[in-house]
Amino acid sequence: MDKKLKGFAAFSSLRSSSHARSSHERGFAHVLILIAVVLVLAVGIAASSGALRPLYSPTINPSPSSNDYDKKIIEVVLNIKTQLSESSLTINQNGEVKYWARYLNRKMPDIIETGTFSDEQMKKLTEKIFENNFFSMPERPYNPKTDPIGGSYYYLTVKYFPGDPLEPMFPSQKTVYCYEFNCEKGFLEIKDVIVSFWGKEVLEVEVCKTDSDCPQPDCAVGPDEKPVGNCPYYICQQGQCVPKYY
Repeated sequence: MDKKLKGFAAFSSLRSSSHARSSHERGFAHVLILIAVVLVLAVGIAASSGALRPLYSPTINPSPSSNDYDKKIIEVVLNIKTQLSESSLTINQNGEVKYWARYLNRKMPDIIETGTFSDEQMKKLTEKIFENNFFSMPERPYNPKTDPIGGSYYYLTVKYFPGDPLEPMFPSQKTVYCYEFNCEKGFLEIKDVIVSFWGKEVLEVEVCKTDSDCPQPDCAVGPDEKPVGNCPYYICQQGQCVPKYY
């Protein structure tokens, strides 16, 4: 009888131990499942928020933002600057154009002319600005390590409504500038359309022939009429005005 009781007790103990182990294993499995679910949710949230996207993802010919087409362009200004000249074309929303230019190396009065763009030309100019994604266009300044000297600097400014929410009565504006040899293709297309519609010469003097072609700074001069100290005197070398110090 004692042997039967002992055997039954051992069996009960073994069964209890097995049941406890089974319960523990099931609990552990539930924990693993819960962790897996949490990880899946975390990855999904991170992906949707952009946390797992690359920091830089270049695009080719990005499409204009739909918000750009909500902008009402009221003025476009093209400025061209070189060592020897400055010029600008200003076009308002009615197609009225004002041209201004001057030589930096000659004592001549400023050049001022006016003209008009047709409604069709204004429509094409506006389309060209949007098509080339002007409002997201980067600037391309002069790079002394790679760019040749003596090129032109182009500045393009577009004024538009709606303006700043804090100052809704005033237009917003976007300006992009670039050095002639590294401008965006889209920038040059807009510039070329403006110059083409103007239909007249736009002053852009880049090459000098003699030292007298080079504009001189308003510095104090010595007895020989040459600038002194840190004030340079510009001379013409290979068609470009370069500074020389005395």
